[in-house]
Formats: sequence, structure tokens, C-alpha cells
Amino acid sequence: MYNKFVTELQESFLTLGAKKRAQFMTQHIDITPGDILLDVGGNTGKITQVYARDCKEIVVLEPKQTVVEYGRTYRPHIKFVEGGAENIPLPGEYFDRVVASSSFHHFPH
Repeated sequence: MYNKFVTELQESFLTLGAKKRAQFMTQHIDITPGDILLDVGGNTGKITQVYARDCKEIVVLEPKQTVVEYGRTYRPHIKFVEGGAENIPLPGEYFDRVVASSSFHHFPH
């Protein structure tokens, strides 16, 4: 079971500067209503849901089980998948757009 307090605290820190990040993503990613988007390391999906709101489907790949549980509870319109960037447990050629807006520092390779 996730620790709601810790996850909400983490999410509040992630929203610092989120408006600029969401604006940047909206301007530089050509998202269309038919797109299926994968956000690698998208955490709770709070920022992703802003710039990807017009997508057909949003999938967040997140390695932390507690964050996946939180996202599934509070953002049921987003599909949360537990996993890492080196071994994405999803079919190839499924996504129209793949982003990793603030997760590269977590990738070991």
C-alpha cells in the first residue's frame, strides 16, 4: 500500500515549475487527439495530464509501485504501468509519442 502523505508531498514538490514544463511540452510535442502517449518515468501523471489531455490514451511508465498505486487511484483516466526504461513491459510500435520530461537522471544506463 502506498503512503498517501509521502506521495502527495512528493507530488507537490514536482509541481514547482510545472506550469513552465507543461507549456514547454505543449509547444514542442505535436500531440494530436488520436495519439497514444507514453511518459517514461511520469511519476503520478499530474503534469502529463496537463500537456497530454487531448490524447486518445496516456500511459505512464513508473518504476515505483507506490506511485503507480497512487496514480491508479487518483488519475484513473491514465494507464499506469510499473516498470523501468531499460525493459519497457509494453508492446513495441504501440505508441505515437514517447516522452521522458524529467526522468533521465534516474536511468542507470
